[in-house]
Amino acid sequence: MNRTTALMIAAGALVSVAGQARAQTQYTWQFGIGSCYMGSCLPYWNESGNWTQSTWAGVGDRVVIDTGLGGSVQFIWLQLYGFPAHSGAVPVPSELVVPTNGNLAIGGVANYPGVGPVQNPLEMVGDIVMNDGQIIISDVTGTPTGLYFGDVAGVTAPTITGSGMIVLDTKVSFNTELTTFGPYTTFGATSLPMFHDAGHTIKGIGTVHGDFVNSGTFLNDFGSQSRPLRLRTPEIVQTSTGLIRADGGGVTQAEVHLVGETFAGMRVVGGTIGGIGGGIIRVYHEDTVFESLTVDGLVRMNGGVQTLTCKGDITNDGEIVLTGGTGGVDGHTIAIDGDSTWSTTTGGDLHLGAVNNIATRAKIVPVTTGDVLTNGASHAIRGNGEIHIEVDNQGIISGDEGTGNGWDMWYLNPVLTNSGDVLAENGAQLHLDDVMVTQSSTGQIRGIGSGSDVFLETGTVVVGGKVGGIGDGAVIAQDGSAIDTLTINGLLEISTSGTVITNGDITNTGTVQFPASFNATELQFADSSTWSGNGEIVLNTFNNGTGHANLGYSDPANILTNGADHTIRGNGDITINLNNLGTVQADKGTNWMMRLRDLDKSNSGTMRSINGTRLVVDGITVTQSATGQIVAGAGPSKVDLLNTPVIIGGTVGTEADGIFEIADATTAVLDGVATVGRVGITTGRTIEIRNTITNNGEIVVHTPVPGFNIHTKLHRSGPVTVTGNGRIVVNSTGSSSLIAQINYNTLATDVFTNAGNHRIEGKGGLHGKFVNEAVIAPGSDYVNQNDLTGRLIMVDGGIDCEPASRIEMQIGGTVATATVDEYDRILGETGTTFECDGELILENINGFAGLNAGEFIDIIVAPGGVTGTFDTVTSIGGASYDVVYMSDRVRLEMGSNCYADCDSSGVLNIFDYICFGNAYANFDPYADCDGSGSLNIFDYICFGNAYAAGCQ
Repeated sequence: MNRTTALMIAAGALVSVAGQARAQTQYTWQFGIGSCYMGSCLPYWNESGNWTQSTWAGVGDRVVIDTGLGGSVQFIWLQLYGFPAHSGAVPVPSELVVPTNGNLAIGGVANYPGVGPVQNPLEMVGDIVMNDGQIIISDVTGTPTGLYFGDVAGVTAPTITGSGMIVLDTKVSFNTELTTFGPYTTFGATSLPMFHDAGHTIKGIGTVHGDFVNSGTFLNDFGSQSRPLRLRTPEIVQTSTGLIRADGGGVTQAEVHLVGETFAGMRVVGGTIGGIGGGIIRVYHEDTVFESLTVDGLVRMNGGVQTLTCKGDITNDGEIVLTGGTGGVDGHTIAIDGDSTWSTTTGGDLHLGAVNNIATRAKIVPVTTGDVLTNGASHAIRGNGEIHIEVDNQGIISGDEGTGNGWDMWYLNPVLTNSGDVLAENGAQLHLDDVMVTQSSTGQIRGIGSGSDVFLETGTVVVGGKVGGIGDGAVIAQDGSAIDTLTINGLLEISTSGTVITNGDITNTGTVQFPASFNATELQFADSSTWSGNGEIVLNTFNNGTGHANLGYSDPANILTNGADHTIRGNGDITINLNNLGTVQADKGTNWMMRLRDLDKSNSGTMRSINGTRLVVDGITVTQSATGQIVAGAGPSKVDLLNTPVIIGGTVGTEADGIFEIADATTAVLDGVATVGRVGITTGRTIEIRNTITNNGEIVVHTPVPGFNIHTKLHRSGPVTVTGNGRIVVNSTGSSSLIAQINYNTLATDVFTNAGNHRIEGKGGLHGKFVNEAVIAPGSDYVNQNDLTGRLIMVDGGIDCEPASRIEMQIGGTVATATVDEYDRILGETGTTFECDGELILENINGFAGLNAGEFIDIIVAPGGVTGTFDTVTSIGGASYDVVYMSDRVRLEMGSNCYADCDSSGVLNIFDYICFGNAYANFDPYADCDGSGSLNIFDYICFGNAYAAGCQ
């Protein structure tokens, strides 16, 4: 049985007997009612003439102090020269009654006649003080005085009742006392508690000793730290009305000190305690206990090494302050004994204030491992120091001792349950060190304001709830920490040179920020997860170092889904298998880059470079849906294809002056993509295309213009269709037309179909078989074309024009075109073929008026044979030519404009018949005079008629 239990049991038993009648004599004090010593009555206890009994009370008597409406009794009991000054017993009453307006002063006399200073304690044995007036205890000498309760056989526990007050008014030293034990009691210390009833007040500056059952008020409402009310009470058990109060009234620093006894400690159970109006309850004893009570004001632990043990549930509507000390070893501790709930109705604080940021100077610990502190709604644990106990936080945990200091609060227990707020404020820091934090949907971890940071230290895992800094504050995840299935609604920083783990789905409406680091820093995905919300992950490296800011993985099977509204941006690496539904953006600026590398990616959103930054697709396959796009923005920004990457589907290209190109000597693959803007194949590089390419921009082969000749290739693997309203520009320069190429893997199968409104332009080599359903136009207005001669060279295979196709040729220059070759043409090497169909468009440019009489140019040459004819020949810019279809070429002539002048000599003679016969024998389309589509006798008849008609 502990002391408190015994005290309360004793209290219950004593209440039942306290009111029992007992034989005693009543002595009533009324000033001057009898004959006084030497004929003059003084207001002293030991003046017999002031008593109705003509003498004062002895041991065990009942005393009534009736001073009327004024005056007071000064308790003096004096012996002179070894004899009583007056007749009467030793004044040790068992009952003391002070009615309303009654006034008893236990303070002595500074100058007693013939003696000098005299003061006596008033001793009582058991029973009761019924005080509806005022009892003032003061001192005139350095010896103790006060109201003492002793113990004799048959006397019950002492009780102080009534509506009055006992005032301790120390003037010389702390020798004014109210005590139930101690060296000054005649009959020895009582083992019974003092009952202090509701409505009564013990107040002032002095000392109270002994155990109490308190339903009244202990109060200091004047004085200072050096002039307190000292409670040297091993235990105070309070009822609901019990109150321990220091009230400075907003003027003084009135204090009540919980001093306890040297070997017994100090325990306060129940009731209310607190300092208000500048008043302070100060804990002095190093073994003080609060149990199941209410704090409604300021409680402060004194300097030195002290522990305040708290047991049961505490209602804290005030503030408990632990400050530690300045001596290096000083420290204050709150020890929680058993599971305890701290609640508040007005917003109370448990304030750790470790001096000089030595965290051990202010801490909260469990008495027994496993004890749990429940921090109730609106209640705050704040300041700087250490929390070692497991906390179920429904209120506030705040590191806020920061202004001008930037000090630290440390949570050091392995478990934290949070449905409230865990904060860093005022420029301070809060550290969660190796903690499993489990949060409800209302739980949040937040840094608020500049320099206010919450650190998730190594081993810390945060599951659920919300994390993030606002107002330039941050939550900083250190190496070895983890987040799991939570919401980021502010700034979460990934600390440099480490790995932070993420599990589960994350809703990010804030910012995850990587530092500018020289060292490997990674946000590592430990499972497949979706990051949603309109927030962003910002990668940042100091030197573009590989892995210095990386979204990585613990298992290659893990997939990160970047939600539709979510953004990953900056510069760094994404090595995890990424399913992008939102935005991936390289945007740090010129000379910086973001790399998509290691594991393959999928994309239904946007992958973009802006601000002059490079987005590098490095050795991976990116599979895109129809909505996916990889584009280079203004800046000029770049998308670089490195180490044989493959992009399947979606859209690729540029916006504004961006650059999208292959950037090394490997082969990049575009499979079934659509293009916008420009796709560039840099000098000496190769891009391979597969399946259907929808080109709504331009694909430029061989850019920029090189200073030397290196083959640059647009390669195809398998049959390819290129459609759309864009163009492919083969951009050979100088004397060679084969530097820029469109080539293939296998001649027989890798057919290139040019479809829709798509154009093939420029100067370069066409390898393999081409089916033209759209436009082929030698030459180009592309910026790097630097001569007037547009040649497309059929290296092998050939071109098969379909009815919807167009062949566009530009003719003209500054001098005779036939002389200097200033005209477009399609030329075939050995074995190549060309089938004519669709429309041939001829355009004179640069003011060229046409060929001279008798001149001709071969605009199509196919040594393997030319077949068919163009359905339509359209002339632009004043062009007027005869189109002559020959067995291995298509020729433009400017002569007599006469069909029968077969050899274009300008005159009709036998040589024209010979020319026609040769054309007929070689199945030249020219010989189809009647346009029937077949050669027969009627073509000879038709030619004869034309010859006979002559030339106009």
